[in-house]
Amino acid sequence: MSAHDESIDPITDPQRLTELERTELLDTEPEEAFDRYPRLVRRTVGVPVAFISLVDSSRQFFKSQLGMPEPWAGRRQTPLSHSFCKQVVNDDAPLIVDDARGDERVCDNPAIEELGVVAYAGFPLRAASGHVLGTLCAVGGEPRAWSDHDLAIMRDLADAAASEIELRIDRRERRALEQWRAVMITAMADLPVGVMITSPEIRNPPPTIEWVNDALTRMTGFDREELIGATPRLFQGPNTSRETLDRLVAALERGEGYEDETVNYRKDGQPYDVIWSIRPVVDESGRPHHFVSVQQDVTARNRQREELEQAVEARTAELSQSYADVLDRLATAGEYRDDQTGRHTERVGAVAALIAEELGRSENEREILRKGARLHDVGKIGIPDGVLLKPGKLTEAEFEGIKSHTTIGERILSGSRSRLVQTAALIARSHHERWDGRGYPDGLAGDAVPLFGRITAVADVLDALTHERPYKEAWPLAAAFAEIERQGGAQFDPQVVDALGRRRAEAEAILRRE
Repeated sequence: MSAHDESIDPITDPQRLTELERTELLDTEPEEAFDRYPRLVRRTVGVPVAFISLVDSSRQFFKSQLGMPEPWAGRRQTPLSHSFCKQVVNDDAPLIVDDARGDERVCDNPAIEELGVVAYAGFPLRAASGHVLGTLCAVGGEPRAWSDHDLAIMRDLADAAASEIELRIDRRERRALEQWRAVMITAMADLPVGVMITSPEIRNPPPTIEWVNDALTRMTGFDREELIGATPRLFQGPNTSRETLDRLVAALERGEGYEDETVNYRKDGQPYDVIWSIRPVVDESGRPHHFVSVQQDVTARNRQREELEQAVEARTAELSQSYADVLDRLATAGEYRDDQTGRHTERVGAVAALIAEELGRSENEREILRKGARLHDVGKIGIPDGVLLKPGKLTEAEFEGIKSHTTIGERILSGSRSRLVQTAALIARSHHERWDGRGYPDGLAGDAVPLFGRITAVADVLDALTHERPYKEAWPLAAAFAEIERQGGAQFDPQVVDALGRRRAEAEAILRRE
């Protein structure tokens, strides 16, 4: 089967020439590993001349040649003008010539006169990629009718010679990979952070540890012998975040890397805070064959941060209102380009708190939700105006960009010790999830979607429907409420929709605020 596009000249095909360069055989000295094939051709087929030819873009190079007549004896290459082999590359098929002088395919080739080439049989040396790199050839100075037996031998020897080339490439690349692996392991061994390589399993069975550096053994208190072959679950304990691990598993199953912070446990049972990053190492098909984890013990940093936060909180209690103002402005920033008043975020927060009250949530929870829901679209800060304010229909790529505001918002808000900001980060990521699992970014469904995200989703869509935006006109209140009810059980949690319906009059009053 041909490996090249028919519209491309096989001789100058860049992919073929790249494959040829990979062999690293051009302009190299003769080798017994290759000389054996022309020698076998001469003995078994009974010809005076046999050679292995590698066809470059402007020449043919003889990796091995036996019996070449004067004045070409000892020469390592000929121009393509004298090459029968170029036709084997062009046709991607053997070239069998009984008498070149009367064969219209080659009768004008100067090699007939200058080299005395009359009979020729050339078989392609095909790389694993399918590209023809050269030929194994038999040449005679007299006309000859090549027998089926001759051609079968030539074909088998050509296949063996091509395999020799592939083995040469494989051995060289394997050595290069082993050298690179040794370099990487040496580099990782001395890193001040922990490095762990695990097998590609994710759930059942769990992954097993295949390699760790010294920093990880110091961090965990386990010897290397205790870790190799064990599962990373060895480090988990009562305060290890199950939600964090679930997010990790979900990311790895999607073929993505993951970064987070959690609590792990040393061999002596002592907890420590760790920031880790896990990335899949994939094969050519995109399937992971290992996972690499880089871990850093941040216990001391976190303790210092906690102490500093406590000191700051003790000294700046009077600034709590200023803090709330900053959050309000941050909430407004997410909507500023299409709602410069900031009223959208106020209304969403107020309606969300109203629904939460109907669902029996405490006053403290309702206040956290009211403020946190205001920050649901803070990630829009990272969306270009040309996409966010586009009046027409978004392209698929533009819509994917818009969808990223959920994860951008979470990143903006992540890392805080404040319950309010933690809640806001949760809402920012989850307020576009759907009850039926068709939302984004995580495709969560039903109760797997955080409650405050479900509530904010209803409040956000309701307010967006009833107010004008650059890309739409405002809906009448009745139509908007009807749409929310219609989506109950599909886009929205039906219990949240029912709670909104019971407080509809109050919600309408909030929506009328300008």
